[in-house]
This record gives sequence, structure tokens and C-alpha cells, in this order.
Amino acid sequence: GGGLYALTGNPAARSSRPAPPPAAPEADRSFAEARAQLLQDPADVPAWLSLSMALASKGETERAAEAMTVALSAMPDNPDLWVGYGETLIAHAGGQVTPAARLAFDRASQLAPGHPAPRFYLALAWLQSGNPQEALAVLEDLARISKPDAPWMPKVERMMRGARTMIAAGVGDA
Repeated sequence: GGGLYALTGNPAARSSRPAPPPAAPEADRSFAEARAQLLQDPADVPAWLSLSMALASKGETERAAEAMTVALSAMPDNPDLWVGYGETLIAHAGGQVTPAARLAFDRASQLAPGHPAPRFYLALAWLQSGNPQEALAVLEDLARISKPDAPWMPKVERMMRGARTMIAAGVGDA
């Protein structure tokens, strides 16, 4: 590798890894507010989630995941932190539901069986793996147990339409 670099390398060449998106001013503000809150109360779960979201929106997904692991080491029985950790892992993976994220959602589901997020992300994982029928079954179950005006229902309904479109197009047929 070093010999090849000596022949063809250019230290002034730009990296092939894309730069993170420029941080929105609200991300910097959210980060500062969450950090200040955590300095006052390190057990503030919404502040940990805000801190993680702010870091992720600044393109610092690895730091966001590290923050969530710190929170989880102090509060391992909080399902919202496990959901936040799973969401951070998805952000770090460019939107893909990874096995590690699935494990985080599974833990959240064990701690709070009625929590909607683990089911939502399970359905997303099924869609991403080309299994819209499994995704639709999970989404229909989530819709059945949710109130019609639940804040996540528009996303669930949109995802159900997408799953039905995939099924109609023959995706997932063996």
C-alpha cells in the first residue's frame, strides 16, 4: 500500500469521503441547550435525546452514538434511550436499519412492549430488505393498536402505502 501511494499518491488530493453537511444553526443551538441541561441534570432523558439528534444533524453521528452509550450506561432500563440509540445508529448508517440498531430496538421493546418505535423500525427493516409483506403485517398491527391521531400515524400510513405499492409491483415475491 505504501509503495503504491509513493508512486501515485497526492497528499493534497481531496478525500473521497464526503464532508458532513453544514450544520444548521438550530442544531448548534439544540446542542448547546441540551449540553447545558445535562450539566444541570445528567439524568434528563429528553436532553440526551436532543443532544444526540443535534450531533447527528451536524453530521457527527459517531459522537451522537457515543453520547447515547454514555446515557445508556447510566440508565440502561430506559426504553426511550434505546430507541434514540437505534435511531442514531440508523443515522450513522445512512438511513439503513443495521443489526445493531435492531438490537437496540429489541431491547426497547423488551422494556416497553407497547412502545411504537421498535415496530416502526422493524417494518422499515423489512422494507429495506425487500420484504414488503412482512413490513405491511407489522405496520397494520401498529396501526391497529395505535390511536388514529397518534403523532406517528401519518408516517405509518405512508409506509403502509409504500409497502402496498411494492407488493403490487411484485417486490418480495419468491
